[in-house]
Amino acid sequence: MLVSERQFSKVNDLVSDLCDFMNMSKPEVYVFEDFFYGIESYGMHDYWIEISAKTIRDFTDSELRFLFARELYKIKAGVVYQT
Repeated sequence: MLVSERQFSKVNDLVSDLCDFMNMSKPEVYVFEDFFYGIESYGMHDYWIEISAKTIRDFTDSELRFLFARELYKIKAGVVYQT
């Protein structure tokens, strides 16, 4: 499911704030259902981030901020899984 202002707005705001701080364009963020915690970034020119709903549900705002900052840094540095 694509994160937007209407769906997972807290995540959308968090990623937007981090992207503004890091001076980068906001990648698409998708939420998937899983029994495990997980977040990963992918792409070559058009990047996106995938995060499990369990991670969003169980992690604090600070923990989510750390996870998204890490993935955004990987995108900015070009250290992502290229698909």
